[in-house]
Amino acid sequence: MGAKTASPEPLRIGVLGAARIAARAIAGPADTTGDRLVAVAARDRRRAEAFAAVHGGERVLDSYADVVADPDVGLQPARQRPPRPLEPAWAGGPPRLLAARGGEQAGHPGVDEWLEADLGFPGGATGTARCHMAGEGVRMTCRIVGDQGEATAANFALPTMDDRVTVTAPAGRSVERLGTRPTYTYQLEALRAHLRDGAPLPIDADDALATMELIDACYRAAGFQPRPRTPPT
Repeated sequence: MGAKTASPEPLRIGVLGAARIAARAIAGPADTTGDRLVAVAARDRRRAEAFAAVHGGERVLDSYADVVADPDVGLQPARQRPPRPLEPAWAGGPPRLLAARGGEQAGHPGVDEWLEADLGFPGGATGTARCHMAGEGVRMTCRIVGDQGEATAANFALPTMDDRVTVTAPAGRSVERLGTRPTYTYQLEALRAHLRDGAPLPIDADDALATMELIDACYRAAGFQPRPRTPPT
């Protein structure tokens, strides 16, 4: 018999906040991947204690700063690993806003209920994003149309609800199933591969900043005011 391969060291995760999204985006995936929730903090310590009790948090700390500074959070020499450069996007780069339209929630001036944005990409592709907070159910559909056909993901953000991808091409139409694992699990696995092996991440902090700048531009073009900025404390 061959030698038994040792299991890789689990990530040691610190959780900032005890909201429901933390359970879905962090605790659930960590349980699937075998990683540890070593520290939890929330603005209300009682909520942090309840979260830790339910989801296996090893200890509760007093503040977010305590979690960030905790030497047991992370994976050595994960804190020092430099990120690899990202590959260029298929559309040639980030989009620019062409136009946007939006509407307010009835009785709540300044609160956006729906928004549509027309986008242009450096490679010549165009796109439209449509968001509606008062729609029936939760549907996050992505449709990509090219000169050789099109592909539609029925719910790209929540494959647990609908994992179909329909591909239409000259040869015919087919439906593929991607699997119903939560997207948060894939995100955690991508982070693990980056921290352990230096695998490139598909997005980085610059991408997040560009996304927020695009959202602000959509707000302004649709007649809304971006949310006020608050200085760090």
